[in-house]
Parts: sequence; structure tokens; C-alpha cells
Amino acid sequence: MQLGCFTLPYRKFAFERALEGIARGGFKHVGVWPTHEEKPVFEHKSGEAAKVSAARRACEGAGLKITVLLGQHGPTSEAELSEFKIKLGQTAALGASELLCWGPWPWKEFLKQKLPDSEWKAKADAFFRFLTPAARHAEQLGVTLAFKPHCGLTASSKELAALVRRAQSPRVRVSYAGGNVSF
Repeated sequence: MQLGCFTLPYRKFAFERALEGIARGGFKHVGVWPTHEEKPVFEHKSGEAAKVSAARRACEGAGLKITVLLGQHGPTSEAELSEFKIKLGQTAALGASELLCWGPWPWKEFLKQKLPDSEWKAKADAFFRFLTPAARHAEQLGVTLAFKPHCGLTASSKELAALVRRAQSPRVRVSYAGGNVSF
């Protein structure tokens, strides 16, 4: 078992300050939250290799091993699949083994207004259609897609287990985030 800490509690501070606090707390493993001081540590787009490398060096300089990068919901379109593949590449470049992500949810306005049933079904179908190429790319990079509970298609252990079975990839797994069990 590895105990680590996300940089999330320090998101209002500089990334380097987050790493300092986590290392001082005795942790050896870190998860990278994508924004600090309300700006990205690096963006999830092409051309960010230097910033990704700088983040890795900063972590290593603090004596921390990056184990996970916070991602996004799984892809539901070609454009999202392209962005997702970039995030997978960044995860590998960081030396992390997991991209933490979640499935789409049925909300037009989160927890307030649901999508019409036909839109939700189309979104769910698209997610499973694009999950296969995302998983294959993760396999090529040696990165695991770690899906966490966060409502919708990854709402609970039941949905997460079904997703893992359906994905049929050793690189699609579950990360049980206790903070999101309420969804």
C-alpha cells in the first residue's frame, strides 16, 4: 500500500509550496492537482512538455514520487478522446502510473437539472464507444485509467464494477475516493 497526498489541499498556493508541505508531512507519494493559485501547473494540450517535465523535476526535488494525475471525465467525443490521450501521455511523462478520472453524468446543470433521457443515453453510449481506444492508448503507455465514484456511469461500486468488466482492459481499474461516496 502507498499512502500519498494530492496537492489539492494546497491549490490556493504555489505548486512548489504544495510539494514542500506534503514532503514535510512525511509523504513520499503525491498526486498532482492540475491548478494552483488559480492557474494551471500545465495545461492538458499539446506543447506542454517543458511544463510537465518541470512539474516532475519539482516533485522529485521535493523527494516525492508522482503516482497519479487528476484527469477528467472519460471521453464522449473525438475531441475529448484526443485531449484524454494527451493527458495519458502527460501521466506517463510525469512517471505516474494512474490517471484519475470519472465517467459522465446525467446532469445538464450539476445536481440541479438532468439531461433529457435521449441525450443521457447518447452520452453514455459515446463514453463506452470511446473508452476502448482510450484504454488501448493507456495500455501502450503503461498507464492505468483509475475511475473514481462521481455519479453517473461511475456513481458507485456497482457502476464501477460494470465499467471495469465492460472495458475488458487490465488498464481500466477503480480508485475508491471516499470523498465522493455521496454521489
